[in-house]
Amino acid sequence: MDWSAVDALTDEQIEAAVAKDADAAPILGESWFKDAELVVPGRKRAISIRFDPEVMDYFTAGGPGYQSRMNAVLLRYVRHQRALEIAQRLNPAGVKPTADQAALQVNLPSPRQRGRATKRDRESAKRRPR
Repeated sequence: MDWSAVDALTDEQIEAAVAKDADAAPILGESWFKDAELVVPGRKRAISIRFDPEVMDYFTAGGPGYQSRMNAVLLRYVRHQRALEIAQRLNPAGVKPTADQAALQVNLPSPRQRGRATKRDRESAKRRPR
């Protein structure tokens, strides 16, 4: 690509072109950069985790980036739960939560808690000596 035409533009010409382009981001002044704060996200940890097939099918159907989408959903849940905990501390008498808030607090029992053996339990039982 020949960049000589771009190199020949003056700052005023560039600013005028940006001002005319509705899709262009605004040109940020020195005051913005003076007050801007660089925020670097922390490193993520690699783990091994098991999800129900329905959950995996849903997220992988969206194509590449499914792990990032799953992380975003879990992060939003964590932040929401923390906000509820803070609200509870600030208002112990409590105002009844909305249906959405209550739904997020539901803790469904695991198969073991419901008295059912999981696939892993059955496979483990087969391997045990009698």
